[in-house]
Amino acid sequence: MKKTTIAVITIVLILIIVGSSYEVYTLNKAPAQTTYQKGTVVSVVDGAGDVVNVTEPVTRIVCIDDYSSTIICALGCENKIVGEDSTASFPSSVTKIASVGEDYGPSVEQILELQPNLVVSDGSLNYYNNQTMSQIEAAGIPVYLSVSTNPQPNPYSNETIIDTTCSLITNLGLILNEQTNASKIVNYMQSYNNLVKERIATLTSSEEPTVYFEWYFEWETEPVPYVAQAGGINIAANATLFISTLSPEYVAEANPDVIIDMISSPDHNVTDFVTARDEMMSRPALLDTTAVKDGNVYIIDGTIYGGICCLQGYLQWAKWLHPSLFEDINPAAAQQQLYQEFLGNATLPGVYSYP
Repeated sequence: MKKTTIAVITIVLILIIVGSSYEVYTLNKAPAQTTYQKGTVVSVVDGAGDVVNVTEPVTRIVCIDDYSSTIICALGCENKIVGEDSTASFPSSVTKIASVGEDYGPSVEQILELQPNLVVSDGSLNYYNNQTMSQIEAAGIPVYLSVSTNPQPNPYSNETIIDTTCSLITNLGLILNEQTNASKIVNYMQSYNNLVKERIATLTSSEEPTVYFEWYFEWETEPVPYVAQAGGINIAANATLFISTLSPEYVAEANPDVIIDMISSPDHNVTDFVTARDEMMSRPALLDTTAVKDGNVYIIDGTIYGGICCLQGYLQWAKWLHPSLFEDINPAAAQQQLYQEFLGNATLPGVYSYP
């Protein structure tokens, strides 16, 4: 009787263990991959808020947005890109793809000659050159805009740059039938996104530094939400234009605690960053600001401002604004882990932030 009881208990325990193991596997396995039939129409809402209908399969893409092209490569679909904007450089293999010109003024003729069944662009195509976009759509080619060009973005939006980038990754994963890879990338990026949100959640307004963010040219700025999302207060939060020009007097009076200057460094040489920082710190209007006096002037390259590379940029902003909160975070190392898994261990050569 005792032996029978022991045998029954043993079998029950085995079944429980097996059942538990199966449940863990089920909870942790990647989402099922959808297989589209030819002619299936996939509908997604792009970064501009428009519904874009794409007929499957997508085999020829013209990508007039270097941020999106890197994502497409990370999804394993570089072979589907037949045309690029002239600034695309990462991973390095994309430089061999035919160029259709700058993102804000691509050649319609070249795009149509490539016979794409999808064009992916940043907001420049619509913001600077709406006629070009209309010509492409008139040819029956769907255009997916990766970002909005709303002239008045909400500077206090709960969506971080990682949130908006993950939406882009998810949509491109759906369009390209690469949902599994898209989900893995999104989960990794969101783990750091949540970490930043948790660490700055209890900051009071007095603990949030005021920030002047300069967009490429002197005194130009954006009312971007990224400052608030990294735990700061944007002195241009009430700007009414997508790109606004502030007066030196306004910035001086605002007396920012931190200055972040975005540059484009072709060779990603540290000299470009040192030069930009020295120029910023020597401007007469800024000499008496807290940022310059305390040395809290930082330079960032636009490469890590968006797309899959934005993880590094976002973590770097958070670390600049709150060094003690993010002392344990290495932005470049966090980014490299993503490259290692999805871009064949490609690396961004050179400098992208300073100091």
